[in-house]
Amino acid sequence: MRFAFCHIGVGALPLLVALAAALRECGAAPIAAGRRLNWRYVLMQVLVSHAQERLRSPRISVQQVADEQGYADPSSFSHAFKRWTGVSPVQFRRAARPLGT
Repeated sequence: MRFAFCHIGVGALPLLVALAAALRECGAAPIAAGRRLNWRYVLMQVLVSHAQERLRSPRISVQQVADEQGYADPSSFSHAFKRWTGVSPVQFRRAARPLGT
């Protein structure tokens, strides 16, 4: 069996811990109901949720969110976020901002 290794930034570690806890809490296993669970999809959903949560705060920069998710630069994070959600982090932040602020 071969294993793939990738670089995971230090900021991503809490996200992976949260993912493991969430999977444990809902009883997920690598094989669920006779079908393979797509771990990459689950991880992507956790990362998107975390990024959206952090971007809702105007005090947290896109750079900081990118760092937390293990990206080397905000440009790479912005491209990934747009691929995930269909909007850039800045567009998401504007749409998530309460009216009148």
